[in-house]
Formats: sequence, structure tokens, C-alpha cells
Amino acid sequence: KSLAILASIGIGYACKAGKSQVAPVSHNWDAEKSSFNAVIIAKSSGGKSRVFNKLTKPLEEWESEKRLEVAPMIADALTKVADAETRSDKIDELKKVPVFPDMRVQDTTPAKLAERMRDHYGRLALLSSEGGPLKNLDGKKFGTPPEFELWKKCWDSEDHREDRVGAGSREVRNPVLTSLLMVQPAILDALGANPSLRGEGLLERFLFLALPDNRANLQPSRKAPALKKEILERWKEICFRLLDAEHKGTTSHLSPTGGEGLGVTVQQVPILHDVPLSEGAQSVMDKFDQSMINEQQEGHRLDLVASHAEKCVGISLRLAAGFQVISRACEMEGQGENKKFKYEPSKLFDTAISEECMEMAVQIVDT
Repeated sequence: KSLAILASIGIGYACKAGKSQVAPVSHNWDAEKSSFNAVIIAKSSGGKSRVFNKLTKPLEEWESEKRLEVAPMIADALTKVADAETRSDKIDELKKVPVFPDMRVQDTTPAKLAERMRDHYGRLALLSSEGGPLKNLDGKKFGTPPEFELWKKCWDSEDHREDRVGAGSREVRNPVLTSLLMVQPAILDALGANPSLRGEGLLERFLFLALPDNRANLQPSRKAPALKKEILERWKEICFRLLDAEHKGTTSHLSPTGGEGLGVTVQQVPILHDVPLSEGAQSVMDKFDQSMINEQQEGHRLDLVASHAEKCVGISLRLAAGFQVISRACEMEGQGENKKFKYEPSKLFDTAISEECMEMAVQIVDT
């Protein structure tokens, strides 16, 4: 049950990420962006992969449905690009090509990650029931030097550009990455001993959630609890609603690619919804902000992990925004046969972070 709850937080967040931001936060803090990184630490037992796969299945199904819808439109749009007579006209038609639904990624290089982001509104979801993406950070698998820049830039949606001899240019505007990984403790031990990660500030951007050792409660597979069918069906409905919730709009950004052809590619850059803090949520955040400052002082609880503590307030804001939008997607009205979802997907971001959601986020991050 704990595994399902923790995984659903990250997966639900992935469904809404890159469409909104927490704004405003304070007089000198314009916005908190929406990238979110979580690692669930669990030993290899208890069917964690089965649970993870069941909870991520709605994303796969939603993408499959949307691809069938958009494929004919993409084909028609590309035909118009090819038929356009001038370079300027071709670029104008290129701006109208719909985005192909392809937000999920697992095993990839940093260069490919940038390319995939550019082609999908600048946002992707890195979801894995194993720790492979973390193990690949040092570049050994692909025979490349360690590259963390894009992953770090995603935290604040900082524009990213690469220029490589023989590979042309890649540019991503406002990148957003949601990472949900399930790893065994040994992988984290290896990461902690990896000198290439020290001082990079990457792992400080992760929320680490540790599951307790559950061996004493293990049961034979035929007696073990399972996710009920009706719960999975409702979960699918909620994920679809979050995925259907659109950003406010997009602007077309031309990126140079070099080489033959038009020499440019188009990224559709989302215009984000602003989700503000309610008065109660602001008060909770202010208290947590001050407590984090106090706790990271020399000799206090977070002295040895001060660099991580500095990110805790931002992580809690992102988590609280996720709770707020997800809870709004779940809210129902009516009775019996007339019971239905209260808000249309287009209205899910028309809200403010409640005091309750902020308190839940603070409790998780502070623990």
C-alpha cells in the first residue's frame, strides 16, 4: 500500500507537469517551476515492479489513444510543409505540425533527452521501476563523460543549448523533467561514492522516499493484497483527466539544427498556468522556510545535509501544487447515477494551493 501511494504521487505529478507553476511565491520569488524528482528506495521484493507497471499503464494507454488521433493530422501538416514553395512558407507550415504524444522515457543519453524534450513541449517523464537512469549518470554505459547539465537546468526550466561538431545544435526552451525511479539501497551507496557526482547539486534536487523493510509481513502470492480493479479504473480516469488538462497555450520557437534541409526545427513552448498559494498555505510555507534555515545551521539536525535542505522548500511547493491539482482532478459532485467529476480538465489549474495540501507536502519533505 505504501509503495502504491508513493508511486502514485510521482506518476500523478508527471501527468500535470510542465503545464503550470507556483506563482507568485513571495515579493522576490516570482515562481517555482514544475520539474520534480523522486526516488523510492525499496529492496528487491514485494512485487514493486508489478505495482509500478500497473500505475504507469494509464500513461501508455493515453499516449496510444492520442497518437491514433493525431497521426493523420501530423501527416496532413507535413504534406503542407513539403508542398510549400519557399523556405519561409515551409517554416510557417512547420509551426502548425501537431506535437506527437511521446512523453515517457527510460534509458537514454543526455543528447537524446534534449532532442526528445524539444519535440514534446520541452517536457518528459522519466519513469522506471529500476535505478538504471541513475546508474547511467556517470556516462560509462554510453562511453561518454558525465553530463548533468540538462537534468540540473530542468529544475528551474532554464533554457538549454548544445552545439556539437558533427551533431549540429540542440536547443530546449523551458525544459521540464519529472523523474520517478525505484532503486535498491546499494545503488544509492554507489552513487554516494561516485566522485563525479560530488558537488554537482544534482541529487539535492531529489526527494528520497524510503520504504521500510517489509519482509516480516510478506505473504504467499495467492494471499498477498492486490490493487483492486475498481481502484485501477478510477486511477486511469484521474490520469487521463490530468493528461487532458492543457497548458494555457503555446508559442513556436525556432531552433537551429545545422546540416541540410530547413536548418531549423520547431519547439512548441507552453504558456503556463499560475497556481498561487492561499493565505494559509503561504503561512505554512513561511514557517517551513524559517525552520529549514534554522535546522541547517552548524550543530543542528540538517547541518551535514545543508545543501539538500536548501532545496526542501522548493520541493515542498512543487509537491503541494501537485497535491492541489490532483485532488481537484479527483473531486466529485452529485449522488448515485448523477455523480460525476466536478471540474473539467480545462479547469483543473484554476485554483490556489490550500493550507492542507501545503501541510501534507511539508510533512513528507520534512520527514
